Amino acid sequence: MNKLLRFTTLVFFAVILAALMTATVSAAITTVAIESVEVVEGTESVKVPVLVKNNQGIISILTKLTYDEALTLTSVEAGEVISNSFCSNDEIDLASNPYTIYLSDSTSKENITANGTLVYLNFAVDKDAAVGKALSISLNDGIAYNAEVKRVTLAYLNGYVKLLPGDYEVKFLDWNGNVLKTEKVKKGESATAPVTPVRADANGVGYVFTGWNKSFDNITAATEVTAEYRSFVYGDADGNGVADSTDNVIVSRNLAKWQGYGDSTIDMLACDVDKDGVLTSTDNVIVSRYLAKWQGYLTLPYIG
Repeated sequence: MNKLLRFTTLVFFAVILAALMTATVSAAITTVAIESVEVVEGTESVKVPVLVKNNQGIISILTKLTYDEALTLTSVEAGEVISNSFCSNDEIDLASNPYTIYLSDSTSKENITANGTLVYLNFAVDKDAAVGKALSISLNDGIAYNAEVKRVTLAYLNGYVKLLPGDYEVKFLDWNGNVLKTEKVKKGESATAPVTPVRADANGVGYVFTGWNKSFDNITAATEVTAEYRSFVYGDADGNGVADSTDNVIVSRNLAKWQGYGDSTIDMLACDVDKDGVLTSTDNVIVSRYLAKWQGYLTLPYIG
């Protein structure tokens, strides 16, 4: 029984030791990592750092950069780790996919062991790039050497550029351009209209809100939405643009319920000249006095 226990204990410790050794070996590998970058849709350019991590000592690196067709490499900037490095920004080189990255500090007699940025990759983002898709960026076929001209084993962590749904500004404007509400809306979602606006009467003309000049569903760009109104002349029952005696007759017949003079045949808002919400004989009397130019009845609507 004791032999079995000792054997089991030895096996256990052997497994633990092997795991620790494996972790140590993995940790000892110099890693070149492309940082993943997320940007809001509509972003035209993006800078992607390429980092060295767990640097065991290098003096030069040569590797191939491959990237998604929705990205265009526009320039490559040297980072801070290999200060005398060279990055080709020749148009022909930049147009190559894969692109060759070569970094070397031929003046250094000692290994560079700093961690940090090797290069910055500048990409233009295709305007039609898919939102939510990871546009891959990868490195391969790498060779690295240290100051003793010994090859250094590299591990790679690839990255991506991802476009996130953008927030678009939706402005609700009144008829005169005054901003009623501003809202940020994610792509594909709908904006929420403000409280129904009211336009003040002016010079005998009234206004009633009829809606918005465009849809604000499925927003895909910055949008301005403007309130629309129907105008009417107070006292103008027949809608010909002027209040006159004919309108008085029409309203009288409506109130008397003559056939052909129902509510649907006249402009009820225009006829409600005292703005109490209903059409009554009082409205007809007010229009009569307005037409006769009585003192106190020179303008419509009439607020007594």
